[in-house]
Amino acid sequence: MRNFKKVLGLAIAILSGVSVFAQQTTLSPYTRYGYGNLYENSFGPSSAMGGVTYGIRTKTQINPGNPASYSITDSTTFLFDMGVFLQAGSFYQGASKNPNGELTPASREHKITGNFEYAAMQFPIMKNMGASVGIMPFSSVGYRYGNRQDIVGGVDNIYEGSGGLSQVYAGLAYKFFDRVSVGANFAYLFGNITHMGGSYFLDPQIYDSYISKNLNLKGFKTDIGVQYIQPIGKKDRLIIGAVFSPKVSPRTRLEEYRTIVGTSNSSSKIDTINIDPATNHFSIPQSFGIGASYQIADKWLLAADYSYQNWKDAKYYNTTDTLNIRQKISLGAEYTPDITSRSFFKRTKYRVGAHLSDSYLKMNDTGLREYGLSLGLGFPITSPYGMTVGSMVNISFEYINSRPKVGSLIKEDYFRVTLNMTFNELWFFKRKLD
Repeated sequence: MRNFKKVLGLAIAILSGVSVFAQQTTLSPYTRYGYGNLYENSFGPSSAMGGVTYGIRTKTQINPGNPASYSITDSTTFLFDMGVFLQAGSFYQGASKNPNGELTPASREHKITGNFEYAAMQFPIMKNMGASVGIMPFSSVGYRYGNRQDIVGGVDNIYEGSGGLSQVYAGLAYKFFDRVSVGANFAYLFGNITHMGGSYFLDPQIYDSYISKNLNLKGFKTDIGVQYIQPIGKKDRLIIGAVFSPKVSPRTRLEEYRTIVGTSNSSSKIDTINIDPATNHFSIPQSFGIGASYQIADKWLLAADYSYQNWKDAKYYNTTDTLNIRQKISLGAEYTPDITSRSFFKRTKYRVGAHLSDSYLKMNDTGLREYGLSLGLGFPITSPYGMTVGSMVNISFEYINSRPKVGSLIKEDYFRVTLNMTFNELWFFKRKLD
């Protein structure tokens, strides 16, 4: 119990602090649109397997992508998981003509970002019932770009944005008849997104000015999951999973400011809008996902997912059809040579995955298509006292290629490294003294 209180206190502190860091972890000009770049509800091992979650059910990893998986929690263990990432992005734009007919040469830019990404814990409640709590990002906004106009001596127009949304969740799952597990995540969604546009004149006699918009969003999000477990033979099993997330109508506060930068800076609030959620000025659409995994003994895990979100019907600034339908297909595999071996590398988990998706973002009446490949390793952690069972260090490498459906727009390439640690502790058991 003493260990439980210590780690629980540490977990609460980390969960409280992650919300500070789970912002502006993206450097993409396309995050100017919508709520920014959306995150998947997948932790380290799933990221290395293309992001598959719906059919994943394992005792050694937390899987918030399908809350029905929590019921597999071993009655004697406590899981604690946290992850960080580092991402390098390359942005390429081909040659094009500006409104004056002048040719703008092709350009390429490189950016690096990284952050503490998520933290979560999972524990048993009773037989066949498990729970999980944690915090993870929902979306991220981060961009800065501009152009120069040859008017009134020259002016630089700069556009930048920052912020994002996070979600704190608590989930519960129960398994019926050893075959069906049902679970749900209840999340509090919150965050701030700031967009700013400014005009900076080369002539010092002309004052610079910029307008900033700050969107504060709060709401509740629910994910309902189910998994069906079908044993095949003595060692294999097939798991079919599905997740449904109802529509979210968050409470939103929008503030707009205009700032004049001169000999003495002055800022004046243009407007403050408190938006009643009943008016549905902003919304997050319902989503649906289905997937399956096939476990072959203790060696192979094969999985596939499909998800769908109709963002075209979602309201954004009280308007629909400003975003696109989002669909994603993910495939993944994991191989463990010999889980009972004393050899470190035979107990290591080797993972590979791929995904294909259409982005929900819409710009110039078009969208983005994303391709991704991933590799990963899961290294076991051993304890000389035998009190650590299944703890792992996971590392994944992802290559993501994002291409607009119109060739003149910016093309993005990302190389992402994710590191997470899962602590699997034997706490909930009674010791016997001889």
